Amino acid sequence: VFTACLSEGETEEGPFFDEDLFEGVNRMVKRLLKAGEDLGIPTCSMEIPAAFEGKLSPETAHLEKNLYAYPYGVYLKKPENLHILACGDAFSEAETVAEKIIELVTKGLCRFRDIGVVCADVHTRGAVIRRVLEKWGISCFMDEKHSVMHHPFVQFVLALGEITKWGYRHEDVFRLASTGLVDMSQDERELLENYVLKFDIRGRQWKEPFERWVGEKDAFARERLGELNRSREKISGLVASFEEAMKGAETGGEMARALYGFLLQDARLADKGEAEVERLKAAGAYRAAAETAQIWNGIVVLLRQMLELTGDLKMERELFFEMLSAGFGAIALGVIPTTMDQVLVGDLQRSKTGSLKVVFVLGVNDGILPAGKGKSGIFHPEEKERLAGLGIELSTRDGLRQQEESLSVYKTLSMAREGLYLSYTAKDSEN
Repeated sequence: VFTACLSEGETEEGPFFDEDLFEGVNRMVKRLLKAGEDLGIPTCSMEIPAAFEGKLSPETAHLEKNLYAYPYGVYLKKPENLHILACGDAFSEAETVAEKIIELVTKGLCRFRDIGVVCADVHTRGAVIRRVLEKWGISCFMDEKHSVMHHPFVQFVLALGEITKWGYRHEDVFRLASTGLVDMSQDERELLENYVLKFDIRGRQWKEPFERWVGEKDAFARERLGELNRSREKISGLVASFEEAMKGAETGGEMARALYGFLLQDARLADKGEAEVERLKAAGAYRAAAETAQIWNGIVVLLRQMLELTGDLKMERELFFEMLSAGFGAIALGVIPTTMDQVLVGDLQRSKTGSLKVVFVLGVNDGILPAGKGKSGIFHPEEKERLAGLGIELSTRDGLRQQEESLSVYKTLSMAREGLYLSYTAKDSEN
């Protein structure tokens, strides 16, 4: 089931109001319907009744109808539910918003869950907003996605690839050990690292018993060497199991299958993931638990995609892991709120919550909202247009980007049923 935000009375057959604003969405709907037709899949479209028809404040309703209309209508009454806030910088802007939220909640006009804080540059303002709201005792949920590149599961997989490629480099070995997925305590890891640095252990030395010791080999020395060798065997044994699993795999598909089998059976990553989720929940780290719960599925999906993409294509293991690393880099995880009564904090594109009583839109500054021109990327704009003419759509086309931002602004401003606050700063976040 796909839902799309379209203008009232719009159909895929004919013209509609605010055609430019909804052009990208309408094009997507047409392509989905055509894809279903080409594949012989029955499709149907239906109009979803406006759930909040007539419930918008007069100011928001007027803004929704006239934001991109030409000619636009003028609101002749004195605005009571539309407010513009002028602030000195991003910190004072967040303080002003927090004060307004407390005022609204204290007066019983709404609850935290009825309020949304939206900004175009949440990646720079987000930390300030969260810190200020928490200082004021306002529970908030950051509706954003996080890269998985630094997650222990991902580092575990990539470190194994680097160890087999470069031969037990110090940084790769302890990148693997520090994931917490090797059965080794913090003290054992520190002891092992100190020993490895002291005696410059590398390469094949990891596969042979450690025997060197500073000073006389007394009972204490033998005991510590025994601990060190047990730690060494945990790492070298894990790497040996990985190499054995990958042995004989020549195609991308074979490598994907071999890696999946190793992670599931030898490394027991799925079981360790479940245990880590329970540990995080017990510690009250519900957001981290929700993200960790998605990691294993993300790895499985990526390996399935690698299998479908490379199939019988022969490749070096180095290239396979380069592609795998690029795939991990493209994965971003999002979570749902862990409690009901929280202020939603998000960006224009991601915050699709339907409607709220009160919405604060922060950073309404030139170059932020609307955003300035981004990087042009690999293709020149003229080349992108030529590719589009051949039926090859690039999502980074400047025109499409502007359409998406305009639609996001429209949807964000239309979320506010009762109160809409627009704020800007005299200084941007870079000054």
